[in-house]
Amino acid sequence: MFPISKYYFLEQIDYIDNDKYVHLNPRPDYFPSCYHIAKGVLYKKVLKLHDNWEDSVKYLNDLNMGYTHSIQSGRLTNKWGSDENYATQCIKEYSDKSVFIFIKRKHLRIDRSNWLWNSIDISKDLYADSHSIRPYNDINNKEKIDLLVEAILNNTDKKIPPKKSNFISNFLNIKK
Repeated sequence: MFPISKYYFLEQIDYIDNDKYVHLNPRPDYFPSCYHIAKGVLYKKVLKLHDNWEDSVKYLNDLNMGYTHSIQSGRLTNKWGSDENYATQCIKEYSDKSVFIFIKRKHLRIDRSNWLWNSIDISKDLYADSHSIRPYNDINNKEKIDLLVEAILNNTDKKIPPKKSNFISNFLNIKK
């Protein structure tokens, strides 16, 4: 995953209080992994994390909350989505819903299933992120990924916030 939009990941949340837990891409009943933003103490509390990373990973692994999925090597794993399923469950079960701010995604994504983009659209801040093609060590993928990263870096300071950007209208409060 490559973050692309400085506005999407930083500027639109800059004014939000540090005691809030923000998610930048909520689905109706699902919270994808790459979009959770919170201070460590709140993050740990909401997600019921252990004091060290290894214990948290072992705990999550033992829950068997994933589903079967074919991974790059052709092997199957039954752990796919465990992190997202667990985080979603924790958010839904968390008693103080007032800590959450959910911002609906209005940006596009450059996705590995449809690897089409152009640098003009990057400079217009149309893309939030890229779900990258893989593996990187494949020479064809490496060239394509390197071109995207170069375009992102060349446009870092030239981002224009999207038109119709009303911060408040982007927010949803969890009702469950």
